[in-house]
Amino acid sequence: MADINTKYTYVLEAVRADGKKVMRFTNKPENRAQVLINNGYKPVDETSKVEFIKLEMPMTKEEYKSSLKLKAQHVA
Repeated sequence: MADINTKYTYVLEAVRADGKKVMRFTNKPENRAQVLINNGYKPVDETSKVEFIKLEMPMTKEEYKSSLKLKAQHVA
């Protein structure tokens, strides 16, 4: 069972059927994206797909979110 210390190797960003933008994490992406699509998940924009992206190194959810903030600070 996953907890806050679980390290994940794949991440997906999508929009749920209710319009909320979400991130989903997994270590077993096989068929998982298709299940999300079948349940109404859509790409976040016109240039993306509902697919899992392999992370460079395993990270917890919080580590991943922190890495996004660091990337945004370096761009600004």
